Amino acid sequence: MRNWTVLNRLLKLFTPAAAPQEPPPGHIDARRLMAQHTVEEFNEAAEGYFKRHVGNAAFYLKKPLGPPEDAAHQLTAFAEMLRGLKPLPGMRLLDFGAGTCWATRYFADFKLEVVACDVSPTALALGQQRFAHNPPVDSPFQPEFMAFNGRRLPLPDGFADRISCFDSFHRVPNPKEVLRELGRVLKAGGIAGFSEPGPRHSQTAQSQFEMKHYQVLENDTVLEEIWPWAQEAGFTDLRVAVFNTAPFTLSLAEFAKLESRPGSKPLQAYAEHVRRHAPERRLFFLHKGEPGAPDSRDRAALLGELSVELYTAQVHPGDWVEGRAVAHNTGRGRWLPSAAPFGPVKLGVHLKSADGLLIDADFARAELPAGRGTEPGETVAILFRFQAPAESGDYRLAFDLVSEDVCWFEANGARPVEAELAVR
Repeated sequence: MRNWTVLNRLLKLFTPAAAPQEPPPGHIDARRLMAQHTVEEFNEAAEGYFKRHVGNAAFYLKKPLGPPEDAAHQLTAFAEMLRGLKPLPGMRLLDFGAGTCWATRYFADFKLEVVACDVSPTALALGQQRFAHNPPVDSPFQPEFMAFNGRRLPLPDGFADRISCFDSFHRVPNPKEVLRELGRVLKAGGIAGFSEPGPRHSQTAQSQFEMKHYQVLENDTVLEEIWPWAQEAGFTDLRVAVFNTAPFTLSLAEFAKLESRPGSKPLQAYAEHVRRHAPERRLFFLHKGEPGAPDSRDRAALLGELSVELYTAQVHPGDWVEGRAVAHNTGRGRWLPSAAPFGPVKLGVHLKSADGLLIDADFARAELPAGRGTEPGETVAILFRFQAPAESGDYRLAFDLVSEDVCWFEANGARPVEAELAVR
């Protein structure tokens, strides 16, 4: 209850964004600029921008690790995007407005099938250089780079599980039309995440400079306008992240008051800090229907109960250890089959000494019976057979379920089952 009270107090400090105002005399009006030029002309301006700067490729290939303040801002936003999108290995992710593909490259390391899309071929070519210099680690997928004509994505309906968009949607001159396209290519149950500047972005000095010298669009992000367009495009919910990239520090004594005194001045100061910086950033998520049921690629959904029977507790060195286990799925997620490419659930065995010291964390594996997987509430019997240690001695076998490359179930609170094994 205390946490909800604190959160409600914080949220009350936020007020709806004001309606767009006329720019000061001499300033470029982003909306008027949109009306004066075609989508194709803005595409040409974006391509021209990167062509002018392609000689400074190192700057773009280092992104987001530019100036420390900018890097901290981008990395914090990326962390929030990850939490909101909740991508799982094997999903297809469309990085819309990818530019030189820094976010695309980060997403690729999560074993996602990434597609980088942008209106600038030159920007995408720099993105390809990025992947050539630093290919994804341990991923079965190769990235795809796709030019966008500003109107229609060359993708089938329901193509993507997730869509990410970093600092690009505010440069789209036809946002309603593009949202319709994003809704078309996103699967039912999918999520589209956007990290964009705030509702007064167009009037900042940097935005005015960009529009004046490069004829690119630097529009405002007004969620009250975006949401009706998103609903027409098939999205069913909009969630706005409450976070802040600017640092906020306290003394040790002030920090101690946060938990002990919910209405303390430090917490009020933090809420004011977040409210003050809120106009600078809009990180939001558009949901298309209800998400699908979780599975064993999602660590939070994993839990189970296990019983184990060893057919014999004494074997010769290198002989077969055989037995039977019964596993009950007590978690929220479906256990994917042991042959699944991502998140396969298996019976795992740790080898320990007689006094409980770990010798081999990955001593043995046994596959669950072939099939569609194991639903929450279901029970499955597992026959196992693996070789005993080659050296004589007294051992302990610790049996646990494991979702490969995700986690051992014990790490989520499940209890392993231990059995003694004598090797003579």
